[in-house]
Amino acid sequence: MKKDTKKEILDGLPDQNKGETRDKLTDEEWIQAIVKDPHSCWKTPSQYFSYIRNTLRRASSRNPLKTNWKRANLKPITPTQRSSGRFHRSTKFVGMCVICRKMFAGSHLEVDHKTHSSCVSKTTAEGFMWHCLGTTTDQYQLLCKPCHKIKSNADNKGITFEESRGDKKAIVFSKRTVARQKELLTEWGYPDELNNAKSRRAAAFKHYMKE
Repeated sequence: MKKDTKKEILDGLPDQNKGETRDKLTDEEWIQAIVKDPHSCWKTPSQYFSYIRNTLRRASSRNPLKTNWKRANLKPITPTQRSSGRFHRSTKFVGMCVICRKMFAGSHLEVDHKTHSSCVSKTTAEGFMWHCLGTTTDQYQLLCKPCHKIKSNADNKGITFEESRGDKKAIVFSKRTVARQKELLTEWGYPDELNNAKSRRAAAFKHYMKE
């Protein structure tokens, strides 16, 4: 039997006996090859892309362009702000969330990308890499942590910011005991939507959208 060369080992795919190479694989087959590799720790492509997203986000959080931009957009805390009692005594710099328009300590603000990018395939992963590490600062904005979570949820689900706010509250609602959920829904005027978790969460969402 011919011994594989180093290049053949590097370029080899799950079924090397068929002489397949990475260049001949579709994007989907390539990802399947990674997931099915005997040394893989990922059971599904979704888990693999989750790993890629988390890795790139960690790298993005240390991107000098981002950290320098954030530092430049924070202001020294004023005596009036310090005496207001809203900030910890150790706070030195503050900034404004562009969504809720409230002031926060710098440590409670996060740099958000104005535009959304996904990472669910080999093709989109490359775009997500540039989104995380190759964005210019005109695409950055400061958000408080709560607003950032709501916006990210809205981007991921393709819904409005207000819908996302209601959705996040409905998620918290669904973690209450069933008895408490039924009690609240009855109080809110939804006595006919108590039968199952899906209908209770949907009713809670309706309620929060009216707030």
